[in-house]
Parts: sequence; C-alpha cells; structure tokens
Amino acid sequence: MAKILYIEDNETNRDMLSRRLELEGHEVLLAEDGPSGLLRARQDRPDLILLDMSLPGMDGWELAAQLRAEAGARRVPLVALTAHAMPGDRERCLAAGCDDYDTKPVDVARLLAKIEAHLGRAAHPTPLSPAPPEPAEPEIARPTLLLVEDDDLSRDFLSRRIGMEGYVVETAADGPAALARLEERDFDLVLLDVMPWPVRPVRLEASAGAGTWSSGPSSWSPPAIAARTS
Repeated sequence: MAKILYIEDNETNRDMLSRRLELEGHEVLLAEDGPSGLLRARQDRPDLILLDMSLPGMDGWELAAQLRAEAGARRVPLVALTAHAMPGDRERCLAAGCDDYDTKPVDVARLLAKIEAHLGRAAHPTPLSPAPPEPAEPEIARPTLLLVEDDDLSRDFLSRRIGMEGYVVETAADGPAALARLEERDFDLVLLDVMPWPVRPVRLEASAGAGTWSSGPSSWSPPAIAARTS
C-alpha cells in the first residue's frame, strides 16, 4: 500500500478518483489548492503525488517547480493531470518537474498502470543505469471548441465542465478576442454568448478551406451555438 497525495480543486473528480485509489489499497491524502497541497507534501511525505495543473492559489506548474527546487527534498514521483492536450503540454509538464502526464477525463485503468509503474521505480531505483524512457503515447486528436463568454464565472465553469467531457476548450472574453483566435487556428465548434459581440452581426465565410470573418447575415463555418440571457 502506498501513500498518495491527490491535489485537485474539483470536488467530483477528487471524490471519484480517491475512492478508486482506496479500493486499490492505497492511502489517499487530499488537498484542494496549490498552497495546501504544498503543505501536505512537506508534512506527510507521500510516496506519489497526483497533481492537477489548473489549481487555485498556486497552479500545478509552480507547485511542481517549487517541490523540485527544495533542498534535500525526497524525489517523490509527480504525475500531472490536465484537461489541456495541446502540442507541447507533455513536454511542459516534464520540464516543470513532473515525471509523467495524463489527460482528463481520466482513463482510470491507464492512470493506475502509470501509478504502479512509478511506485515500482521508486521502490527499486537504478541509479547506475537509468531505465530507458517509455515510448510516448500517441496523442489522440480531440475536438477543439472555442468558448466566447464575457462573464468570468460562467466562462470558467463551462470550460472546466466541457473539458471533463474530453474536449479541448479555448476561451475568449469578447468578440474581438474571439475573432483573433479564429484567425490563429481552426476550431471544430464555436460556443458563444451573443452579448460580447460587436453591434453589427458577424459571419464566418469559407475561403480556400479556411474561415474568414466579416459583417453581414449570420452564416457559420465551423458550426456555432449561440446562447443569450432572456
């Protein structure tokens, strides 16, 4: 049985995964933000840390870097959990000091296999001949959604909830910012609050396989879902 510290601000995720880890025979310690997670890591000396990278107070990137920088700290395996799956995210997690990376929504069987692998390495270190790196898991393309919402609370809640369903979510707080994002990359779907847009209606016209925005009657490509407060 191992002592696992799970740092996660989403109560549903925290409850679900901690129960499953306990069923596997592990002792689970919980923290709901960066500062409390850092304190528990220092006080309780876990055997492994599961770290959500989007934490209040101190995000996972800063927390991982701070744990790794502490003089004399025992090298506890850190496994990053994130709803983002953009190119380079895995490398960014490893550069921050994490030992592994997994995406949300969590594939429990896959995550348990990674946990057991890291606990096994921690129990039987091989300092003279480090183990060869595991082959990188192929990244599965996930639908990308642009959420346009000017209300901070609504934008944060929706982006987290939609991300839990397996989508890659990017956000914009107003119409001009959304237009800029759409010029930068392609999205599979646009979900927008009609209020933050300019007064004139906006349309997306297909041009040589790419989208361009101009004023005029509504005509969407990619698909768009508009929402407004009645």
